[in-house]
Amino acid sequence: MTLEELEIKFTAQTSGLSSQLNTVKQQLGGVTGSTVKTTSALGNMVKMGAIFGGAMIGRELIQVGKEALTMANNAVESENLFEVSMGAMAGSTRAWSEKLSKSLKLNAYTVRQSVGTYNVMFKSMGIGAEKAQDMSQGLTELAQDMASFYNLDPTEAFQKLSSGITGESEPLILAAA
Repeated sequence: MTLEELEIKFTAQTSGLSSQLNTVKQQLGGVTGSTVKTTSALGNMVKMGAIFGGAMIGRELIQVGKEALTMANNAVESENLFEVSMGAMAGSTRAWSEKLSKSLKLNAYTVRQSVGTYNVMFKSMGIGAEKAQDMSQGLTELAQDMASFYNLDPTEAFQKLSSGITGESEPLILAAA
């Protein structure tokens, strides 16, 4: 075989290889285009997720803020109720509520709200201030004991006892069941 024949044979074989390489190159170009499109779409999805997630977090933060404001207003109102209803006995009753709250790990505001509410009820029944204070403290402790014993929310136990004081016996029966 001469050098010219070898050159012709080599050129013929490489032209087929070039054709195959061009086909592969075109196929890879299609894959690259798809990859770019997919990456762009995923990027857009991530951006939308971040925007949506940010909006959800913002909404939740606003809700937490509203709930905190409501709780703060309720605490102020319960303290006002307590101060007005207890009058001159507010200081000693506050000390009692702090001691009870610490020993039973209760919310002191809730304890004072209960005592204040009971005190208003007893005073409206014509019971003297000292006796009303004693009864209010006793029933507040009873509500906590009842909540613990019957596995109730303390507010629910308070409401059941309050109902019993006003003459509704059904809530008390349900508590014992």
